[in-house]
Amino acid sequence: MNDFILKLNDNDKISKLDLCTLKELMQQIEKVDLPYRDNLYLPNEATFGLEIEYENVKKEILDIYMANKYNKWQSTYDISLDDGGELVSPILTDKKETWEDLEKICTFLSANNPIMNVNAGGHIHVGSHILTDDFNLWRKFLKAYTFYESDLLYFLFGEDKRERGSFYQYARPVAEIYHQDLELLNSFHSFEEFYDSDFITSGKNRALVLGGVTINPSSMQKDNTIEFRGANSSDKAIIWQNNVNAVTKLMLAASKDLIDEEKLDYRLVEEPASSNNFFNSLELIDTIFDNNLDKIYFERIFEGAGEPEMYQKMRLRGTEFLKKAFEVNNGHGIIQESVANNPKRNGNWGERIFNDGNLNDFLKKNLLLPVPKDEIDTNSALDYSDNNYGYTN
Repeated sequence: MNDFILKLNDNDKISKLDLCTLKELMQQIEKVDLPYRDNLYLPNEATFGLEIEYENVKKEILDIYMANKYNKWQSTYDISLDDGGELVSPILTDKKETWEDLEKICTFLSANNPIMNVNAGGHIHVGSHILTDDFNLWRKFLKAYTFYESDLLYFLFGEDKRERGSFYQYARPVAEIYHQDLELLNSFHSFEEFYDSDFITSGKNRALVLGGVTINPSSMQKDNTIEFRGANSSDKAIIWQNNVNAVTKLMLAASKDLIDEEKLDYRLVEEPASSNNFFNSLELIDTIFDNNLDKIYFERIFEGAGEPEMYQKMRLRGTEFLKKAFEVNNGHGIIQESVANNPKRNGNWGERIFNDGNLNDFLKKNLLLPVPKDEIDTNSALDYSDNNYGYTN
């Protein structure tokens, strides 16, 4: 990773890079192999906990392993899962031992061939004492989460880049709800007023849950947490590590008063929360991370660039998966700007928006081969009108 055009320990504003530099950076990110890290340089007071859900593995197998190796963790049932359970961590901090244990646990889980991407969620609790009892910090955190929720969730979906099957049942996005309640949020003058509101007491099955926050938010007690429920589960420790990094540093950015609330107020009015946006993701990483290395990790996973077995997965999952890949391409800010600047695709800037964004017929035609003429001629049950889409003329 030493060949990047940006120095990893610097803190460049990625969202302000010129288009040529940004494109070169993204091309480098596509090829990078991200190493698992010993630490994330979180402050000592930052605490977090993990809930690793899984399916298709007998819970008893995990019971024995965790009891023998990691008895501070809990192996429990979860009624939302089919033939599986969840592994619940103790309170964790950012240290080498934490990440070594997590890697070994994920390796053991992976060896038992779990199903992690159908209904299993990857919940992260972060100690809310990071935000203290200063309601100004809470307000900034919630506004930032509201505006960037879709970008953050897209990142937290991990390798699949799509929500799990039970996502809307157990981790509904809250940005639209919070957006409607911005006036109420701005009306609070203290944490106590905020604590008595629906922001705290509303249901558990949301992407962001504040129900675990106590009346004394500065306390480092076990149950005083903000829960991020949007992530898909994973048996890859590096996915968990980067998810923890992103959500914790979002809270830390609010605690350090790094969030431009005035800018957010304007954009929440003018640009209501919508689907994930490449340039918004760049603004997000410039806000929450203070080094280029963290930003590269985030964008590598956010973009899903160069994922192993990417094309094999497209074949296995068929049209819908390939359609999603093309939609990401067609909606990508760099692609759109490149096409606008160079519609004839001259030189090395030959980007394209596939079929002008109309993917349905395009995918049908490009995924299917024609039925051979000899087969149609010799099979009385077929005629040329039965050929695959795009080959009937």
